[in-house]
Amino acid sequence: MEAKPNSFIPGFAEQLLGTKTGEKRTITVDFPADFVTTQLAGKKGTYEVEVLEVKEKVLPALDEELAKAYGAESLEKLKAGVRRDLENELKFKQERTIRNELVRALLGRVNF
Repeated sequence: MEAKPNSFIPGFAEQLLGTKTGEKRTITVDFPADFVTTQLAGKKGTYEVEVLEVKEKVLPALDEELAKAYGAESLEKLKAGVRRDLENELKFKQERTIRNELVRALLGRVNF
């Protein structure tokens, strides 16, 4: 499980921060009133947790080796490709937003 706030039950992951491999901890949580499992909604819960392994995500070095791993000829070409992809995605989102606004405006003027 990745220790992200509110990724499991609010307050759960935060209580795991700083634990070490082999450490046991009692985690107490308050299930939100709108919790997906209605039998637990609004109630308190206690978990007995044993940490089996701790991993840390480490970003790879931004170098030629990374570029080649992603099929680019060089780091500069990888960066250019990523920039192009992001620009295309932004353009697509902007066009979709404009289209949705036009459709909404037209539907607001049409009477059936």
